Amino acid sequence: MILGLLLGSTCLSAETRGANPLSPFANLLKVSEMELSMAAKTEQVRYEYLKLDKDIFAAEPATLTTAELSERFKGLYAVWYFLREPQIPARLESVFQALSDRGAATALQTSSMQDVLLESQQFAKAAEMIEEYPTIRLNSVPEEIKKSGEAKNAYRYYSVGPGLKSAELKSFELPAGPSLIVYGDPYCHFTSEAIKALSTDNRTASLFPGAGTLVTARYNFNGVSEWNATHVLKFKILFSVKDWPVVTTGYMPAFIFLKDGQPVCYAHGWREEQTVQEILACAKTAGFEDTEGRIQYALRVLKSDFKDQTELESNIAAAGLEYRRLKEQGAFSTDALSAYSTPVLEEAYDLLYYVQFYSPLHTGLSEMAGAFAELEKRGLLNDEKASNMSEAYLDAREFEKAAQLKTSFPRFNLPTAPIAGKRPETGAGEAVVYSLPGPGAALKVKKINKSGKMIVASVSPGCKASRRAIIDLESDPKLFKIFKKSGLLLLARSYFGPAAKWNKDHELDYLFANSADWPELDFDAYPVFYFFDNGKVVYRFSGWPDGGNRDELYKGLGRLGFIE
Repeated sequence: MILGLLLGSTCLSAETRGANPLSPFANLLKVSEMELSMAAKTEQVRYEYLKLDKDIFAAEPATLTTAELSERFKGLYAVWYFLREPQIPARLESVFQALSDRGAATALQTSSMQDVLLESQQFAKAAEMIEEYPTIRLNSVPEEIKKSGEAKNAYRYYSVGPGLKSAELKSFELPAGPSLIVYGDPYCHFTSEAIKALSTDNRTASLFPGAGTLVTARYNFNGVSEWNATHVLKFKILFSVKDWPVVTTGYMPAFIFLKDGQPVCYAHGWREEQTVQEILACAKTAGFEDTEGRIQYALRVLKSDFKDQTELESNIAAAGLEYRRLKEQGAFSTDALSAYSTPVLEEAYDLLYYVQFYSPLHTGLSEMAGAFAELEKRGLLNDEKASNMSEAYLDAREFEKAAQLKTSFPRFNLPTAPIAGKRPETGAGEAVVYSLPGPGAALKVKKINKSGKMIVASVSPGCKASRRAIIDLESDPKLFKIFKKSGLLLLARSYFGPAAKWNKDHELDYLFANSADWPELDFDAYPVFYFFDNGKVVYRFSGWPDGGNRDELYKGLGRLGFIE
């Protein structure tokens, strides 16, 4: 159970309230109610614990009354919560067993005992308690607990997999620049309310995807697994509070702001607008309002290890918001770029690359070109930076600029832009696609009218499911006839080599599109099938497993009237 301040208030664990004033643990238990910082409480508990007569612990639990056992349980639990003394779990377990043998162990004591077993890494015993006390709601224990060999001695945490099938011990590295740790509990109403409000408030939203790390000290595998399954922002379970020296508070939620790994400001609890203002002040102190810091954490947002599509979309939106703020303030102007230190300039370039990569309109491309020019002036270009610039031009279908880049920098192995004429002018409801018959061929430009009925698929030659879907379509005479006449297999990325190789041997060809022409399509997911009727998507589905997805395909074709 949570012992300290809960929900940002003075709601204390029932294990610490109502202590017997004559109990030898009375002074120790009073510490929990004191208006002190977590660090101060910890020191006070240590002081009171050391004052205890050690003969107290020599007494066998069986010789104590039930009331004395309950007081001892409270006292030992408090010592464990604040100090994590390694001898406490065994002592607490013997007291709990005596209570249980007498049929006097409460549901709260049982739950607290399991918490201690979990927190002391005694997972087998914690799992056994679930079977031993079936009428009490205890935490489930993952079927497998993995301990990665890469886990270091500091900032360790458990990553909980879906469905509680596994949990893995990993290590977290505090990032350079400004960052934020949110300490809370997924079962805590104020924690969930605060995260929901702050992650959707334009003033604070961009803090969370890349900069905000959610952590909990409770080994509540159930709560964390359920939260992580339904929320973009995921909780990590701390291996121990001692492992995370920056977490020095018992308040929940607590917002710990760091700069280059060092705590610089705190905001506690959730008091809506008051907390928002405290967080904005702390964000400024940590450097989130400095151009350098904002570039760093916006880049972190887009370089995060995305777990699902929802998380990706959330991070892209947050980074896009920050990019627009930076641009409005002139962070990517020629003067600003020339004034940056080399590390900041390189981070700005990387940020602009990711921004345009994830933008259907390739937002940030011109600013990226400006940062590229500044890198060139300083002699900082390399194969990776030049390749990223070339890729950005090609994805935006700026073929002439890509060709000029290749000519200007022959020392880099940049791809050839297979141009075949200028892009034709398009009107409302029109788009341009580029076909590539085979290796070494030039692109052929074709204008598409998006009116009428058509099937458009977002695909990729590097995606097995995409290739499987196309092969299945080609092998079915009826479906092949429909797709040959009314289907488009579109790529937004410039995978010219693989696509040309495929097109040489197949009748259903990959076509290259400008993502700006197709705002209805998500080119970062594939295969996804879209069924258009006069420019509107009337049905869509994604995926193509080993057995195919014909039922979904037939539903879409039925909407268009291609089949009965």
